[in-house]
Amino acid sequence: MMKNTRRNFLKKLSNKTVAITGLTLLPSVSFAYKKEEETAPNIVQVLHIHGSQGRIEGIPHNGKSEKRFFDKVFDIAHEIGTAGFHTFGSGSTMPGNSIALKGKAAATALSTEKGMAFFIWDRGTENKNKSGEFWVHYAITTPVILNNKRQRFKKVRIKSSSSEALFYISSIWVHDAEKRIFNKDNLKLWGPTNHHVFEVSPIPLDGPLNISIKIKGERVDPNLFLIINAVGIELV
Repeated sequence: MMKNTRRNFLKKLSNKTVAITGLTLLPSVSFAYKKEEETAPNIVQVLHIHGSQGRIEGIPHNGKSEKRFFDKVFDIAHEIGTAGFHTFGSGSTMPGNSIALKGKAAATALSTEKGMAFFIWDRGTENKNKSGEFWVHYAITTPVILNNKRQRFKKVRIKSSSSEALFYISSIWVHDAEKRIFNKDNLKLWGPTNHHVFEVSPIPLDGPLNISIKIKGERVDPNLFLIINAVGIELV
């Protein structure tokens, strides 16, 4: 009787030990899996578009003084290129888009091999220094889903330069399709070539991204220019 009692006791103890051991292992396995998932590295993507691909927003302008202005701009571009600052190219066939601004001012965008160059000038007959502001838009081909994972917007990047503090980038907006997910206003980005980077808490994406840049000039001479070299985003 004593042996049977001892044998039953050991059997029960053995069964309990296995059960306890199993329960002990399960949380460890689950924790290890969760920890590995949480620490798996994110794939960071940095996507850029060349500055020359922007689209200037506004009413197209083809005023009487436009030819005189373009002749002057080509001379300025050549001088800047030979000085080694930026090369715009040469010849009167260089593409350009002009829009009308308030107060008989106009803005022109020239697509070049180094980016898009912007000028503000007098579309009247007096050739005075002019003020104005306008938007230029950059659509970014956006991988919304990558490896079954929804991408998140993390940073916007602008590479630009200007020849005068009165000619600068004043606002940067980012839209996810029709929804604005980022804006930075009251800026004054100007000067020699600079990389401007703005970071936010990651925002899940629903659609393609568009970066809008507002450019502002305060009584600027047509000799002055601002160039957008590249525009980009960072996704995680």
